[in-house]
Amino acid sequence: MAKATLSTLADSLFSSNRNGMESNKEIISRLKLIGRLQKGEKIDTKRIFVQPDGMLTSVSRTLFSQDNRSNGLTFVQNTINRSFEILTTYERSDNESDRAMCGNIVSDLRQARIGLGHLASTYATDVKFRCDVDTLVQFINARLVTLSSRFPEEQVFEECFEGKIERTVPPAGVIEDLRNRNS
Repeated sequence: MAKATLSTLADSLFSSNRNGMESNKEIISRLKLIGRLQKGEKIDTKRIFVQPDGMLTSVSRTLFSQDNRSNGLTFVQNTINRSFEILTTYERSDNESDRAMCGNIVSDLRQARIGLGHLASTYATDVKFRCDVDTLVQFINARLVTLSSRFPEEQVFEECFEGKIERTVPPAGVIEDLRNRNS
């Protein structure tokens, strides 16, 4: 009886999250979360939400959730790596909707670079953390180079959000205009 109970408990603990492999939808959602990070925000990696920097967050992360920047870095690294795995799987799929998701994932990876920059600025005094984030952004950039011909940056991907269509990438020409203004 005890052996069967332990076996059932072990199965329930590991079946939904075997070896940390979350569902594709969850990984894509986490990728979007990374892309929406703002300066001064931290990720609660246990409950998967964003926390503002401050005294209350510091106390909460130290005493209650035992979360830290190392956990946050592991969270973003694993999310980015899994996102590229999903992208590769979807690109090879015969399912049309999987292939259609590729453009959205590429767009989310591009947006994640901005969120990672904001996360790095949150930990501005931690040189090693910033270097780790810079390396992750370089990894994303290198992987996106191979995808740029299939998913150009100016391509518009539309997604349905709360019943309306929103552009997740600016239309062609806008990016070039911004580059010209900033040079």
